Amino acid sequence: MVKQITGEAKVDFTVYRHFSEFQLFKSRNPKLRKRAFYGLGIVSSILLALLGLTLDNINYLFLGAAMVVFLSLFSYITKHAFRKQCRLNANLLRATQSFVFAPEGFIFESNDEGNVSRDEVFYSDLYSVYDVKDAYYLYKDKKHAFIVPKNSIKKVTPEQTRAFLQSKVPNYKYIVVKQ
Repeated sequence: MVKQITGEAKVDFTVYRHFSEFQLFKSRNPKLRKRAFYGLGIVSSILLALLGLTLDNINYLFLGAAMVVFLSLFSYITKHAFRKQCRLNANLLRATQSFVFAPEGFIFESNDEGNVSRDEVFYSDLYSVYDVKDAYYLYKDKKHAFIVPKNSIKKVTPEQTRAFLQSKVPNYKYIVVKQ
């Protein structure tokens, strides 16, 4: 069993994009949830439009069109919010992050052009840990998470890191996400 895991990296744009998508459709399978949301909306709008055409009722036709407009607007707003979030958190994408998974908790340091921030969190204080394809999201509460890219961990394998974290965090807090 590994006693301590260390690493250092920058969060790249792809990892951050996956994290932002995950935040929006947070579940064990966020891609499925996203596709189900859009798929159900499109199918519903098509059915309403067809119902409006067959019953010769313009209200259903307008309702179907309104659903298409709503889905397009929702898609635009989420993409715009993501771009805004990237601008607001640009320091996260520039900062060099180093972390240490110690036996009793983890230490997370971020160095952004001389501004150093350091967080020490006990495993028992974590809200949840999500194990996704390319990173670990360690939530200290519902809204704030530490992003640890898997490629930043050099001396141990992802399986060893998973086993280490699962031994430190209760099973109901450690969630493996299918992507």
